[in-house]
Amino acid sequence: MKFRVDVSRGTALLLGNAAVLAALLGLVWAAGEIYFRYYFDSTDSFGLTKVSTRWFDRHYHFNQMGTRDNLDYTKHKVDSRRRITFIGDSFTAGHGIAAVDDRFANWIRRAHPTQWEVHVFAANGYDTGNEVDLVESLQRKDYELDVLVLVYVLNDIEDLVPEWIAIGARVYRDVDHEGFLFQHSFFANELYYRWRAARDPDIANYYAFLQSAYQGEPWNEQQKRLTSLRDFCRDHGAQLIVVTFPLLHALGPDYAYRSVHEQLASFWAGLSVPALDLYDVYAPYPPEQLVIGKRDAHPNRFAHELAAGAIGAFLEQHIAPRAMRARPVESREMIERPETGILGGP
Repeated sequence: MKFRVDVSRGTALLLGNAAVLAALLGLVWAAGEIYFRYYFDSTDSFGLTKVSTRWFDRHYHFNQMGTRDNLDYTKHKVDSRRRITFIGDSFTAGHGIAAVDDRFANWIRRAHPTQWEVHVFAANGYDTGNEVDLVESLQRKDYELDVLVLVYVLNDIEDLVPEWIAIGARVYRDVDHEGFLFQHSFFANELYYRWRAARDPDIANYYAFLQSAYQGEPWNEQQKRLTSLRDFCRDHGAQLIVVTFPLLHALGPDYAYRSVHEQLASFWAGLSVPALDLYDVYAPYPPEQLVIGKRDAHPNRFAHELAAGAIGAFLEQHIAPRAMRARPVESREMIERPETGILGGP
């Protein structure tokens, strides 16, 4: 009888401890869910998490031409200012920068209000092929080019590298096929993608093919695309200027991509295209001072401010104060590209 009483008490104690543990875990889960659902507001490099998706919904607002900005554009110049049109990818669009006025192009606009009219056509995930198509589409829609600034990031060549295309497909393959819990819980979703980022070699080694991409056939094709952009600008009376961003998360004494920067500088010099490399601007700073965070390697507000100062000074040196003839203001209706919303179309 005594043995039965002891077993009963032991079972009750075990059940009580389990209930306390379950309650504590429930509180931890509830706290995590509340924090990531309502308070945490940031991005990851690949935009994989539910938090990132919500961040873009909150902070990416588009003008009438379908590009991220807080003012509308006209197709034609309406005054004597030089028109500076930036094209690029997520670095230019301001991935991770909540206030659009804190990205470098908007800093430059504010610093030169009477000299330059600044437009930005950029989208996350763009590579050189997308950017060349975009410029040609702008011209077909009668958008007036004056000074075109190509903002180049070293992975803009990736669509020419089959291995890189395959990696990108694997990185995003499960985003639309997550389990119920990961689709509906911000906390579970965040934990899953943090775990995956630490263990998935495709994410950890995403830039493994970068140096080899600038050799052989991919580099030959990339040179053709970039040369075609130079020729397009020349043929349409526009000036091409290039700005190259380094990979900020990789900066340091052992920065592995210095040879790629030198290769690009030599290429642009051969085309007589003014090119600014921001490597020297960022080299004195540790990566953690320049990037959005541990899980997002895009430039932060400080990095954008540094870029704005360097790019603005470079443009002042290489853009003449003359202006193209201003045309009357016309209807602002434009055709949008369905996949990005950015002005375009056949």
